Amino acid sequence: MKNFILSLFVLTGIICHSKNKNLVNITINDSIRIVKKAIKNYENGIFQNEEVLTYTYENGLVSKIVTTTNENVITEDIAIKYENGKLKELLIIYPYAQYKKGDKTLTQLESIMNIVYNYENDLIKSATGYENNKIRQLDYYFYNTSKLVIRKKSKSNDGRSNNTEYTYDDEHNLLKRKESKTSDSYKNYDDKRNPFDLVFPEAYLKISAMSKNNFKSSNSDNNSYTYEYEYNSNNYPTKIIQKSGKKIKSETIIEYASNLN
Repeated sequence: MKNFILSLFVLTGIICHSKNKNLVNITINDSIRIVKKAIKNYENGIFQNEEVLTYTYENGLVSKIVTTTNENVITEDIAIKYENGKLKELLIIYPYAQYKKGDKTLTQLESIMNIVYNYENDLIKSATGYENNKIRQLDYYFYNTSKLVIRKKSKSNDGRSNNTEYTYDDEHNLLKRKESKTSDSYKNYDDKRNPFDLVFPEAYLKISAMSKNNFKSSNSDNNSYTYEYEYNSNNYPTKIIQKSGKKIKSETIIEYASNLN
């Protein structure tokens, strides 16, 4: 079963970004959009599988994200609903599927999940997660005076709770994401634009601790990764290579289009 509360690090690939004061401010109203993202995954440098994410838009807002394998099997179908221009709900369907990973055949049982977001003014203050129409998790978000999320408090239906803390530098770059047993750190940001400002509204990016540009190195549970980027003329990444040491961990190709409805 996949993690319940969606993280943009999963939804959008391994791209974090920070706020650089020298960058032009990018808003959701920009005409360019991500329409496709293909991710090739490797283990010990050996190809395992490929995921392709296809993005659909309505009235300039992302309305659907479908993930398929290199065998054209749908593994995730996300419908996105809005209320008064604010992202209100994610409806996530994991269809029953069998697909290959390397020489293994994996089975995914059908599951339906949805996350409903609650706002205070323009900030998301809480989220209620459901699995097959039953509440599974509650998330509460806390912000500093700069409106950066600094803590997420989660409560699951089995009584467990978890705190996630976020640390930033003076430029609002995300430096660290820490939970009770795990932590992730990020550094060496580029001066280019993170493409997912073009997909998701600002309030949703905030709860994912997202900002404006892309990191070049990260550490997760003592695993270190580096990232190499290629960019288009608009300074958005078109290709991302993630490496563990000298071995490729993933290769991501991002396609863009403009003037989408």
